[in-house]
Amino acid sequence: DGDMHRAYYVEACPSNSDGDGSPPSCATVVVDELPRRDPRNRSFRYDPSTAEVISSDLLLADPYETRRVFVRASNIPGAGEGLFARIPLRAGEVAAFYNGVRLSHETVDGRDWELNDNTISLGEEGVIDVPI
Repeated sequence: DGDMHRAYYVEACPSNSDGDGSPPSCATVVVDELPRRDPRNRSFRYDPSTAEVISSDLLLADPYETRRVFVRASNIPGAGEGLFARIPLRAGEVAAFYNGVRLSHETVDGRDWELNDNTISLGEEGVIDVPI
């Protein structure tokens, strides 16, 4: 639930719907109800990354992602951590969002390619990178 301005959430709180107007199905009902605001009373808002900052509040959990996925150590030796589904997900359903620092194509193209393992092109908008 929230106010939409120019296709960005200015302020938003978790909702019980999947966003398609339908009531939650048994596959998407969450047993532990999420608060309408974060426990420290912070609200959720559009927070685009920059070249230096991924988020202005790195510890603010995304309520959409919190309902769908979690991170834990992988059972595959040497694989590190992985992202796992918390609930059954439908084919094509967004499970989580990829975010990182926003860089220009020129910056990314001008550096060693070994540094570009975690980059995704955004077309004319530039590139998203999650630095290690």
